[in-house]
Amino acid sequence: MTRLRIGGSGEPREVEIEGPALKLGRSPDCEIQVTGTGVSREHAELRLDRDGWSVRDLNSSNGTYVNDERIESARLEDGDVVRLGPVSTLTLVLDEGPRAAEPEDEAPAEYVPDEPEEDAPGGGYAEDDDEEPAAKPARKPAKPAKQPKAAGGSAAWWQETRWVLTSTDEDDRYELDVVGSRVTVGREDGAGLVIEHESVSRVHARFDADGESLTLTDLKSGNGTFVNGERVLSRPVAAGDTIRFGDVEYTLGRRQVFAASRFRGPVGIGAALLVVALVAWFGATRVLEWESSRRVTKQFRAQAAESVHEGVVAAQGGDADLARGHFKRAADLLILSGIAPEGADPNKPADLFREISDELPREERDFDFSSVYDAETLRRNEESLLALTPRQFVEHELRRYCAELGQDPNLPPEFVEQVWHHIEEFQSYPAGMRLMLRRSKAIEPRMVAILAKHRLPAMVSYVAWVESELDPMKQSPAKALGLWQLMAETAKENGLKVNEADPARDERTNVDKSTDAAARYLSTMLKDQGPEYFMLVLASYNRGHNALKSAKQKVDEPMLSATRKYWYLVERKLLPEETRNYVPKILAVRLIAESPERFGF
Repeated sequence: MTRLRIGGSGEPREVEIEGPALKLGRSPDCEIQVTGTGVSREHAELRLDRDGWSVRDLNSSNGTYVNDERIESARLEDGDVVRLGPVSTLTLVLDEGPRAAEPEDEAPAEYVPDEPEEDAPGGGYAEDDDEEPAAKPARKPAKPAKQPKAAGGSAAWWQETRWVLTSTDEDDRYELDVVGSRVTVGREDGAGLVIEHESVSRVHARFDADGESLTLTDLKSGNGTFVNGERVLSRPVAAGDTIRFGDVEYTLGRRQVFAASRFRGPVGIGAALLVVALVAWFGATRVLEWESSRRVTKQFRAQAAESVHEGVVAAQGGDADLARGHFKRAADLLILSGIAPEGADPNKPADLFREISDELPREERDFDFSSVYDAETLRRNEESLLALTPRQFVEHELRRYCAELGQDPNLPPEFVEQVWHHIEEFQSYPAGMRLMLRRSKAIEPRMVAILAKHRLPAMVSYVAWVESELDPMKQSPAKALGLWQLMAETAKENGLKVNEADPARDERTNVDKSTDAAARYLSTMLKDQGPEYFMLVLASYNRGHNALKSAKQKVDEPMLSATRKYWYLVERKLLPEETRNYVPKILAVRLIAESPERFGF
């Protein structure tokens, strides 16, 4: 996947791009619309071929630049900054796929500094088409833009090394994290590290990380890049070096951080929720002390052992499907926490669970885990599921969902009844469900992919089915809008541009952007509450944080397991009726969507 990080005019944003050709400019007809000062209607074109991405200027009035050098056409590499006219920048981000070839090593040339940057003649920019000349924006205060600090701690499987720049200004200490294999440094919003200082060029320098090494390259900056007081073109750097961009100086260091990149790719629901929890735990403190690390490890071991025990009980009771759900959660816990033996395979649970076997009841330590995965067991399991009545199938699947989510699978009968009631409603009035099933073919994969980026399970997508029937333009009487029925304030808080006068221009009606905002909102609640409150977080989606807090306060048994607190509220009818019906309806939709033929769709 290739992305463009767009900055320089308004809030920075990112868009995914695909070839073979994309026009950039002010015109609504351009595939990527950029509306900054000095941008022509059709300003430039991006092209993708077998050698990677390139950019070509389309006779624009104010020019196209790559890394601050004006070009007619140029090959692009990961991290390159394209500037359209004087302000708008686009940073190429290659997550995977074709890249331009790396240049051959060349002998260093004698350094000839460029002239310091100056404003354009007259303080303005060339007129383009029907655009009025615009004054150059005033410089921002001479203070580098601060970034959130990353957590550190003792090295573990879930951690990785991160380079960090620490300012040397005694009156204003702050840090910048160097994240990625290629990171640009500059004054523009599109840079990977933004330093808002007049001595720093728009695109000033670039870091290139390769394993444990880091190289710093000057990108023809006006005021130079320095390492330990010496002006450089390109040089390897190490922890302890002093680095200066123009007049802004830092010390380079390294630390251990949560290794989010190691959790990319398909993971189970339990794994996705676990990552949310890990991020919350490791982001909560600056340094993870050894005792704290031991405590977290012990907690993961205990939770994994409990899931294994529940799986063994299910298998001994003849429910291999439910057993696999419990074992899946245990595997997620062990692998993602780094407790699992090196090279352990989730499909070989005997090897995977040997690290915690001594924490299982003695009679379960010799359990044959492979017995729930062999072909004959899987065949018998399919036959047994087919033999279930629709009502029995619903109860079975609900218990499996709970096992994968780490929720207590001992469902209150009234909850199963609520889910069944919603299924019967969909069967009685099938047009709505059939419409959603048709719409889902195009929308569902996009939502699931975005949720995965936020480490949320695919099941969350069914919230949008319930909220809007997958209609991106749906508007409620309360003025909630879009797939996820976001209120204007919530949308703004989560990065969307709201236009209540024109829904077509409101980003809540954009499938991808609204899904990203909803994922941010739900992820925040899960980080605050912990993944064991997943059901309660879902129940509170349409009522907000205050409803969640109010619901938790109604649980008057302080020692009750968090995995049972939602069921406690259900059993005692302590949730408002609308909230009480919300999760059952979401699960009813999931059941039908995953097995439509079983329910007559």
